Amino acid sequence: MVDAPWLTTKKLRLVHLILNSYQKAFGTPLWVCNYFDCPSRTVNQEVFAMRKPLLSHDLTRDPFLTYVNASALLLWHRRWDEMVGIPSRITAPTNQLQQRSAVLNLASSKTSLSG
Repeated sequence: MVDAPWLTTKKLRLVHLILNSYQKAFGTPLWVCNYFDCPSRTVNQEVFAMRKPLLSHDLTRDPFLTYVNASALLLWHRRWDEMVGIPSRITAPTNQLQQRSAVLNLASSKTSLSG
């Protein structure tokens, strides 16, 4: 049996990192459950099913998407394999890329992905 792509070991670690980074940056949990007490697969299923769109990208010069949840897939009318791996700049209209970049830089300055 093949796992859903958001349940791979790599994505389990990524979601944990996203949750920790969000908590550190904003002082509030992204997901209300104490995810340290829940199995990783359960956490990933819940985060994937959240009502809020959630996307993450890597830190390369032209970042590409590394994670999207079901709400984001619905919003962009795409499947997982059509979203994960595309340049994240595609998720914003051209006239909003500069503003989006500024917000992402601010978020990045509030937290470090390394812990």
